[in-house]
Amino acid sequence: MEAISFMRNFRGSNGWETATITDEESNTLQEELRKLNNQIYQECLQDAHDALKRYIVPYSNPMPQIQQAADRLFEKRAIHGLTAYQEFLKAKVQMLRNNRYGNGNGENGSNNGQAINWNRGGDL
Repeated sequence: MEAISFMRNFRGSNGWETATITDEESNTLQEELRKLNNQIYQECLQDAHDALKRYIVPYSNPMPQIQQAADRLFEKRAIHGLTAYQEFLKAKVQMLRNNRYGNGNGENGSNNGQAINWNRGGDL
């Protein structure tokens, strides 16, 4: 997958500074996003199956209807790449600000393995 370049300017103690996402962070973020969206799609399939099982004849082939319903659920629940990058940069800027003012625990603004709090909003 192609790495997406994002940057964010923020006001630091010495004026304006820039936070960027490195290639390694981008690859890690994309991998986490792929895993999370796969899990979300599996949940959507199960939810669609549960919702439709009483309306579909038990001996018919229900998969096309279940997949269509799951796709619609997934469109609402999925975490899109742009949102993921924006949330990651927001967390990174906050960490950089904390480090600059001496109340953070990171060293160079890297994620340091901290998980991003994915705001999935209200599930449908």
